[in-house]
Amino acid sequence: LVDVGSTFTLAAAAALKGDATGWTGGNKREPGCVTIGGYSSGGAYGGYTPRGWNSNDIGSAPCGSYRQPNQCGNQGNHWNNDHGGNGGAAVHIKASATVTVDGLIQMNGGNGRHYCNSYASGGGSGGSIWIEAPTVAGLGALKTNGGTPGQCSSGQYQGGGGSGGRIAGHR
Repeated sequence: LVDVGSTFTLAAAAALKGDATGWTGGNKREPGCVTIGGYSSGGAYGGYTPRGWNSNDIGSAPCGSYRQPNQCGNQGNHWNNDHGGNGGAAVHIKASATVTVDGLIQMNGGNGRHYCNSYASGGGSGGSIWIEAPTVAGLGALKTNGGTPGQCSSGQYQGGGGSGGRIAGHR
């Protein structure tokens, strides 16, 4: 939580980024986010993810609050519990008057890795951006994209992409 008091302004040339700095390590995820996917599916947070390379694999389901998104993105899976793409970070900006975003706030998931001597991994999910203020203004961008899947040059044993994260704004 960044409680900025009265106002917060992110200038046009400025950026606040937390790409691939959420959940990391062997298939770790936010408490309450249960992965139903396996092997090399993407990490889920704001949406469902596609399955990975295994035909018995299923994607992962969304989790966390869409009204108060305060979780980091979840890591993509890899078949041997190694590393998928890391999840995006979480930011919560709270102001008593105005939040102006003319720049970029970005909490994207990391891309899946290319383990072509074995199998590719899934991309990490996007993180979260939560803005609380009576007035939100500006011409900037808010992004919580999921990471792309890892894939081998042969085209087989491809991972699944990570889901997008969550973005919310409240008075």
